[in-house]
Amino acid sequence: METVKICFKTEEISEFLLHENAVPDALLPKAWFMSETSAAFNNIIYHTRQRVIHNNVRPDKTYTVKIMLKDSRKIKQFQQYTYELVYYDGPVVRARVHSTFVQEGHDEN
Repeated sequence: METVKICFKTEEISEFLLHENAVPDALLPKAWFMSETSAAFNNIIYHTRQRVIHNNVRPDKTYTVKIMLKDSRKIKQFQQYTYELVYYDGPVVRARVHSTFVQEGHDEN
């Protein structure tokens, strides 16, 4: 498990803000891309699927994000990873996201 801190600044995401001023779901995986876990992948990895369980993340507030590997499997020539990102505001969970990434591998057969 890895922990990162992230803040979505209003001026950086103003074009994407919704009427209720919540950070859009599509921006939540940014914490994973900022993480050491993401940087550790040697080859290109693609974000292919995202499931947002809930999102109450607001701009201009710093959140602690815990990143945990939930599943890893080989599917044909691809390695698939599913990570859970949990956004905390102190002890309160403000968002929970499952993001799936694939990386092309080499078939050993």
